[in-house]
Amino acid sequence: MPPNIDSTQDLPALLIHELRQIRAALNGLSTKQAASRPTVSALSLSSIAMHCAQVAHGWLVTAQRAPEFVPIADYPGISAQLGFTRMHEGAEDLADVPVEAVRRQLDRSIEFIESNGLTLFELDVRVPLGDRQWPGVEGSVSGLWVWQHLIAEVARHAGHADILRESIDHALSEDLTELDAPASDASNQQQS
Repeated sequence: MPPNIDSTQDLPALLIHELRQIRAALNGLSTKQAASRPTVSALSLSSIAMHCAQVAHGWLVTAQRAPEFVPIADYPGISAQLGFTRMHEGAEDLADVPVEAVRRQLDRSIEFIESNGLTLFELDVRVPLGDRQWPGVEGSVSGLWVWQHLIAEVARHAGHADILRESIDHALSEDLTELDAPASDASNQQQS
C-alpha cells in the first residue's frame, strides 16, 4: 500500500515505495530467473531494478547540483557513488549479476533517498537539461518535476516488474510486497 500522501513533503516516501515494489518483485527468485525475459519485453526484473536504482540516484544528484548543468559524461561517476560499474539502460543481459547484488543496488538508492529526502534540493530549483528534452519541456525543469518524473517512471517500471514476475512464477505483487516490507511498515499494516 503506498504511503498516504498529503503534501509535497511525502514525495520521497512515494518514490521509496515504488522502488520497494520493484525490490519485492525479486523476492525468492534465482539469479537466472531475475535475469530472464519471460515475455516479449527486452527487459528483465534485474535490468528494471538496476535501471531504476541508477536513474533515481542520477536524477536526484543532478537536481542537487542545480543550477549547475550536469553533462551526460558525469553520469558514470555519479553512478559509481552507489557502486555501479556500468550504465543501465534497461535491456542489458544481467545473467552474470547475482540477484542479491541487484537488491543491494536498489537498497543503496533507497538509503540515499531515505537519508537525504527533500533536503537534496528545493522544489522550485531550476534543473538545466541541456540537450536532453522531453515533449513540452524546454531548457530546465523544477525540482518538483524531478520528484514527479521519478515517481511516475519508477511506478511504470514497477507495473512492468509485476507482469514479468507473474509470468515467471505467477507470484502476485501484494504477496511479494508483504514479504519485503520493512519492520515499521509491517507493524503499521497490522494495526490498520
